[in-house]
Amino acid sequence: RKGLLAGAVFFLIIVILMQSFVWTVDINGTDTLSEAYIRELLCDYGMFEGAFKAGVNFHATERKLMEKVEEISWMSINIIGTKAEVEIREKSPVPKISESFIPCNVKAERDGIILSMNVKSGSTNLSKGSAVAKGQLLISGIVKNSLDELFYVHADGSVMAQTNHSITLETPKKGVYKKPADTVKRHNLQFFWLKIPLSISSVNEEYTSRVVSKKLCLNGTCVELGKRTEYCTLYEDTEFSLSDDIASDLLTAEDYLYRLFNLKDCESISAEVSFANLNEKAVKYIKYICTEDIAYKENIIVN
Repeated sequence: RKGLLAGAVFFLIIVILMQSFVWTVDINGTDTLSEAYIRELLCDYGMFEGAFKAGVNFHATERKLMEKVEEISWMSINIIGTKAEVEIREKSPVPKISESFIPCNVKAERDGIILSMNVKSGSTNLSKGSAVAKGQLLISGIVKNSLDELFYVHADGSVMAQTNHSITLETPKKGVYKKPADTVKRHNLQFFWLKIPLSISSVNEEYTSRVVSKKLCLNGTCVELGKRTEYCTLYEDTEFSLSDDIASDLLTAEDYLYRLFNLKDCESISAEVSFANLNEKAVKYIKYICTEDIAYKENIIVN
């Protein structure tokens, strides 16, 4: 009977002790913000699963988080038993102010030869066939009225021009790369912040890891209790040697990516391609002749 009494007292102590910790953290109200980012910041400020309640200054955590994340207009941390509910209200998006009344010039984004101009507002003395340099004034936001008085306007328009884009692509024909060699599993028993190793596998070499956690979930609420498995992929140095055809195919793929991301707003007219096959690498020189809108706006500072 003494054992039953001691067990009951011990169980009561455990229950009271467990009530002193935060078991779960729920975050509500994140529409555009990343919940994972908010959870990471809360962890930095001492608010995480397994945190001792008495050791967390909830008001200070709220203040620090709002100072860190400008998108938060209001937040509150409410403790309900062993659960921390984080309520967040995001700021309403600021309406975009129209720039149609701000005086500005239209300038050239790059060198080119003008093919056509569509001037909606402003003045220009350029015409088809004119050669322009990067940064040159295309459409002026300073115009004259019928009385020869100067005034400022929001210059607007498009300027289609013939432009040149050059790129040099190269790839090594011989070298060393990292090849996956083996995978090592490391098991841990996770109890909040405490991780108890269940395996003795050690990794001393270069590796990448992937973690799979199985947590204890009750009624849709998961706590930091369960098994944690880390899959460590080991790599070894492996030499490679590419043939001329394979090297050429790799450069063609890089050329495709360049056109896909860097020339997405251009219409390519033609391309001059030259290929150099050296001992250690293959090189591809490409010069694109394109048609694109080179106009961009620059505000006029009026004192």
